[in-house]
Amino acid sequence: MKTTLTPATRVVRSSRVLAAGLGQGPELAMMHLENNAYYTMDDIGAAIWNLLEEPRTVEGLCAELCRRYEVGPEQCLADVLVFLERAHDEKLLEIVATDAG
Repeated sequence: MKTTLTPATRVVRSSRVLAAGLGQGPELAMMHLENNAYYTMDDIGAAIWNLLEEPRTVEGLCAELCRRYEVGPEQCLADVLVFLERAHDEKLLEIVATDAG
């Protein structure tokens, strides 16, 4: 069953993923330890990853991204939900609590 994330969903990055910077830029290379899958993230993906070191709501994550980047709240939320749902599908992040939890 596919999990639907909402602004109130609290997420955190998976402890089963190792990440390291690529060169001098903000990009990340990541390796999932259980499925040996390799991923790369651009600067914004890396910012999201770094912000999810500690659990936070999707809404809180978007608020911080809006402060850092020139993006409106609605566009940020739409883009972040797509990113997080894909990351969750790949087991790169974990859901800590949902609206009901």
